[in-house]
Amino acid sequence: SGLLENSSVEIVRGVGLWVKDIVLDAAWLLRDESAPGVVTLALIISLLICVILFHLRVARRRSALRWLKSEVEEALEVSPSERSVVALDNAVNDDPRYSSSRAAVVAAWKEYHETLVPHEEGGQIVLRNAVRPSTFFNLEDLHFSPGFWRVVPGLFVTIGLFLTFLGLISALNSMAAHAGAGASELNIDINGLLTIASAKFIMSLTGLLCSIVFTIVLRWGT
Repeated sequence: SGLLENSSVEIVRGVGLWVKDIVLDAAWLLRDESAPGVVTLALIISLLICVILFHLRVARRRSALRWLKSEVEEALEVSPSERSVVALDNAVNDDPRYSSSRAAVVAAWKEYHETLVPHEEGGQIVLRNAVRPSTFFNLEDLHFSPGFWRVVPGLFVTIGLFLTFLGLISALNSMAAHAGAGASELNIDINGLLTIASAKFIMSLTGLLCSIVFTIVLRWGT
């Protein structure tokens, strides 16, 4: 029983040391003086890519809404008569430039159309809405909500902090290797640690900046 326990402890200890070595090897990659600059550049490029992709998605969705709005204004310019609504349905269904965004607003329009109630007014059949349009035309029901983009600002901060602490682990591990050195060498190591720490925190600052910028873009796009 004792031998089994010792064997289990040794296995767990071996696995722990193996994982520690992997983390330290990964942290070693950030010891170079250029590492904060490279990470900063990578984060900024990632921010630009995210902004462009998000802007393209917003542009497609906004274009789909403007298209439906123009069709509605053109068809219902005189009055919301039954004939004009039928003409609007035909225009919406016959439009060849279909996309996922347009499909969403067309589906919302069809659901909203089912709630229209005929009402005689001045000898003419006029359609009145029984349900408010916002019930169907909102970000959630149109599937126009930010979705995954909502977590991107937090990812920028998390990545910046993760890489910063990984770099600090590497610096502290380097100091631990010289723990038996003299006072003068230890003082040099502490100064080096502070220099490295100040450089590593650039990554956190960049991640925070990217998060702020993308949060503003996200709010604007929404």
